Amino acid sequence: MKPQSKIVGILFVIMGFIFSTVLVGQQSWTTLEWPVEIKSNSGAIEIYEPQPEILQGNKLTGRAAVSLTPPGSDTPAFGAIWFTAKLVSDMDTRTYELESIDVTRVKFPNSTPDQEQAFSATVERELPKRNLHGSLDALLATLETAQKEEKASENLATAPPKIIFVNHPAVLVLIDGAPKLQAIDGSRLMRVINTPMMMIFHPDTRKYYLSSGNAWYSASEVPGPWRIDRNLPAEVLGMVTDNGQPVVNNLPDSEMPAIIVSQVPAELIVTQGAALYSPIKGTSLLYLSNSENDVLMDISSQYHYVLLAGRWYRSKSLDGPWAYVPADQLPRGLRQGPDQLRQRGYFGQRARHQRVAGHPD
Repeated sequence: MKPQSKIVGILFVIMGFIFSTVLVGQQSWTTLEWPVEIKSNSGAIEIYEPQPEILQGNKLTGRAAVSLTPPGSDTPAFGAIWFTAKLVSDMDTRTYELESIDVTRVKFPNSTPDQEQAFSATVERELPKRNLHGSLDALLATLETAQKEEKASENLATAPPKIIFVNHPAVLVLIDGAPKLQAIDGSRLMRVINTPMMMIFHPDTRKYYLSSGNAWYSASEVPGPWRIDRNLPAEVLGMVTDNGQPVVNNLPDSEMPAIIVSQVPAELIVTQGAALYSPIKGTSLLYLSNSENDVLMDISSQYHYVLLAGRWYRSKSLDGPWAYVPADQLPRGLRQGPDQLRQRGYFGQRARHQRVAGHPD
């Protein structure tokens, strides 16, 4: 680099700077071929292409996946490193060099602090020897993309869905917003098309009809109340058949579950009667033993925890309000993951969740 044009850090105040989309699309932020292999006394280290995250002045921070294959083994252990690097840029050639690297954190399964320190020292010593340099514009574009992805991940729906708790048999019917009706060919009936359920609107009766496969329900409005209907119009009755024959109601009124309709994302927690709790040996946790849902109570904090679509939410009451809980804020007993918890008997016997099944036309 020319001494007179070498600039430590990036001058973000340059006006009129425009990224080249062709350059961004075709070039990596670094010219080095990844993964990079480093030999050490602990084994063969491979460093996969780092992900730059933040550039402040001349300080670049990021992270990278890594692996370590011990001597005499063919099986690598995979981990991750976090780093900061000193960046020197040349604004004339739109290039940069990384002068030094500081590994701030290492994560491997079952690694000791001494092992992590030795790993860090090896990477800090050997990686800068590989002449890390590349296109400044590509680096800036990579950083811009990383920041957008971070913002997008922050905006992911960590807000809980509408969580409905009932202590009696119930089924949940989801509709994506206000009901959207579409005429059924060859019929006066109209189908609600923004739900996977068989929901029909009859213009003569001005009622909605819902099929569960073994019973028909009707309501004057989509939110309900829904009731078993044993006097369906023939056109509606013929919408669901079994071997060509209309499905007739065979469910006693006393066995009818409550029909709960939601026009926003929702989850249903059902207990068989009043909530019953059972202790989990060796922990401060209780689990809801008369429910099919993954619901636990932490005695220490008095919070209920529920697992929905792989995410945990908590509330002081089963009736809510519920809030998202990051994994690192879970009680110690819950950090093992739901499968391990279930295998150890932390939840009651699981059956399929009750819900109204959709039916093909």
